[in-house]
Amino acid sequence: ADVKVTRDCYVPKENVKLYVSYETNPVVLDVLEKKEGLVFDYTYGRKIASVIYLKNGELVLTALSIDTLRQRMEG
Repeated sequence: ADVKVTRDCYVPKENVKLYVSYETNPVVLDVLEKKEGLVFDYTYGRKIASVIYLKNGELVLTALSIDTLRQRMEG
């Protein structure tokens, strides 16, 4: 099943390795160090709230809170 990340972005649940809050220093550094083309920003100019790590090494940045993302992943 796909998980709605933003109004026009869905991520297949089976491709998700993990999802974390953007507030921790290791996650922020990881996002900054990733190569261009591996990070997809779906915040639409809003503050990054959480990061979805995909199994292929790509990252999806979203303005969804980690709690909202968890609810959608479980739903």
